[in-house]
Amino acid sequence: MDTLIDELDVVEVAALLQADRHFDGTEGVSRAPRIGDLATVVHVLEPGRAFIAEAVDSEGYTLWVADFHVEELRLKVKYRANT
Repeated sequence: MDTLIDELDVVEVAALLQADRHFDGTEGVSRAPRIGDLATVVHVLEPGRAFIAEAVDSEGYTLWVADFHVEELRLKVKYRANT
């Protein structure tokens, strides 16, 4: 499997290197990222180094959107477009 993280890949939060990380989310359900959370990479800030990821709840509300360094994420599912 290609281990380079790209947009739309599913990742797991493996570490939190920044205790006071800024995040955003849906009012009333948002919370800070936690180790073990699954999220989708929505933007690559620096290829192979930094990403913006989004986690949603079972109803599709955004729990959090936050920036991560590659060391904090573990690739779980590689996105493959239907071609």
